[in-house]
Amino acid sequence: MQTIFIRLKPSYQYAICLTLIGILSAVSMCFAPIGIIAKIIWGLLLIFATTFYVLRDALLRLPSSWKVIEIDSQGKLTLTNLQDTHVKATVSTNSYVATHLIVLLSKITEEIIDEENSIKPSKLLTLYQRYFILKPSIVLLSDSASADELRKLRVWLLWWRHGVNQLNDAL
Repeated sequence: MQTIFIRLKPSYQYAICLTLIGILSAVSMCFAPIGIIAKIIWGLLLIFATTFYVLRDALLRLPSSWKVIEIDSQGKLTLTNLQDTHVKATVSTNSYVATHLIVLLSKITEEIIDEENSIKPSKLLTLYQRYFILKPSIVLLSDSASADELRKLRVWLLWWRHGVNQLNDAL
């Protein structure tokens, strides 16, 4: 198997989907039988969360956004974010693959190595890192990368023999 190297691009389709979900959630909050102060607080939280995920996952504007997915000839996954932090991960067998959508579920298996090649100790990880960095899920739509790169990834996810020691359970 040859190395699969995917350089991610901003996905405007994903940004539109996330924005519509945020708008529909805010509209549904208007009809909820709760006080106006609670509606305002929930509305602000929805705006903040939607903006965060659109900037991080769809438009790739935040430093924690993934910019490169690389799978070597042995099937080892390496993720790189905009801060040039490289992480080794395993792919879950629960990853979803369809023609125009890939949901890549993974779990970081090795220490996080940043641009200065210093290893961050896992005991000092924050709650955010444990749940959002150590178990990254990447949503790829047809405009997230080139069609050929996404095709290679789909084939690899469907046909590669994922080991028994990899993530067989749900994350």
